[in-house]
Formats: sequence, C-alpha cells, structure tokens
Amino acid sequence: MLEKFLAKDGNAYENMLYGIALFCKAPKKWELPHRMEILEGEMRGYQELVKKYGREVAEGGGILPMSERDHLMVQFKEGFRKHDIARMQYGLKGLQKSKCVNIDAHRAWIINECIRFVKDQIGCGHLLSYIQKRSDAKLGIGYHELNMFADFAFGEKYVSSPPSAWEARVLAAKPPLLRLGVVPTIPIYAQDNHTWAGKALIRQFPNEFAAGAHQEHYDLRLCGAYMGVVYRHLAFKQFGRIDCEWEDVKWPKWLHDTVSNLWY
Repeated sequence: MLEKFLAKDGNAYENMLYGIALFCKAPKKWELPHRMEILEGEMRGYQELVKKYGREVAEGGGILPMSERDHLMVQFKEGFRKHDIARMQYGLKGLQKSKCVNIDAHRAWIINECIRFVKDQIGCGHLLSYIQKRSDAKLGIGYHELNMFADFAFGEKYVSSPPSAWEARVLAAKPPLLRLGVVPTIPIYAQDNHTWAGKALIRQFPNEFAAGAHQEHYDLRLCGAYMGVVYRHLAFKQFGRIDCEWEDVKWPKWLHDTVSNLWY
C-alpha cells in the first residue's frame, strides 16, 4: 500500500512524515483551555437526551426522526445564547442522531447555524477551509469536524492564525521529555470497544472500568473508547499529563456513571 502511495506522488513519503510530526506535536483536545467544561456539558447533554428519547440515543446515527429537528435546533441555539453548554450539546448531539437523506447537507446546515455565534471570524474562516478541503476530497463533513466547529463557536481556542504560521510554530516547538524510567503504555487497538476483541474483553472484565480499579487485562488510557477519552481529560486536569496510572485518576461519580451506562 505504501509503495502505491509513493508511486502516485514522489513526495508522498516526506508528506506523510510531515503530517505525522504535525499531528504528534500539535496541542491535543484535552490540553485546550475549555475542553473539560465542554466535555462535562456534552455528557450532561447526553443525560437529557436519554431522559427524552431513551438509552438507544447514544448508540449511533440515524435514530431520531426528522420531526424532532426543530425542537433540537431551538435547544442548540438557546444553548449558545444563554451560554449553557449542556443545552447546546443536547441540541447538537440530538441533531447528529437525526435520520436524514443527505448527511453532509444536514451537517453543513448545522455548521451554518453555528456561524452566527462565532466571534473569531478569522479563525472561523480557517476552520471552514479545513472542512472544505475534506469535502473537496469527497470525504464529507466528519462527525468530529462538526463537534470541533461547535466547540469553537462556543469559545474554544482553536487556531486563529494563518495555517502556515501555525504549522511552523508547532513544528518548532520542543517535544515533551519523557520522565526517566517511564515508558508510555500504548494499548493494542483491538482492545478498543470499537472492535469485537475489545468488546469481548469489556464483557469479560467489566469491574476494571470502575473508578480507581487496577487494569490488569487491558489498557484503555490511550484508546478511542469513551472511557479512555474522558480519562485523558481528567488526567490532564489533575496531573497536567496523561501517562498516569488508571487508578490514580479521580472520577466524579456522575461522570463515571454516565459514561458507563451509555456506552458499556
């Protein structure tokens, strides 16, 4: 596969290495100034969605009828106007779960409704250019790009300088030094709950999800499962890093209950 990639573009290998370096050195979501506040609002928004529509609302897209769209958009806009993150996220997550004929057109409509609440118009233009490039490449408007844009409209501090200046600044930054004697544990992706192997491990060792539990059979700290995502936010907030032991990170009970009950 790599040979085909290189054959198509003589600079493909260098471009790939450049992209990897940029990704690794760029600030991560849990390092952003408002991210913990937005994450907690997202989880509280999900709680309200479940009260109204049932637990299956967390299971994927194409769940809620389009007849609910106007109600959800009202909540979405009111959340912005009243600076109520949970209400905004209630509307956003509900809209993302709507049944629709053209998902890209639906997500573009949500972004257009977001734009009126954006204060940083320069940053807005840069984010829209990234989304447009994805669309031009026939990749559609991604779920995470939509979340990113809503976070930005709510005040998250994404890039507002020209992309070239941002890339130069990121690549010039010194990489973080690993603590002596500590080797980060990178979990096997098959242990993620997106795969059948990961789901099997979760069913086999459910008690290891408990706050403060010692994980002996898998490591969710760096995986894409919601438990791992929330762990990284909490770890960074509490310790300023994410290479902590799972059991050292303190979870608010409501947050642990919400994540456990909705996705596991």
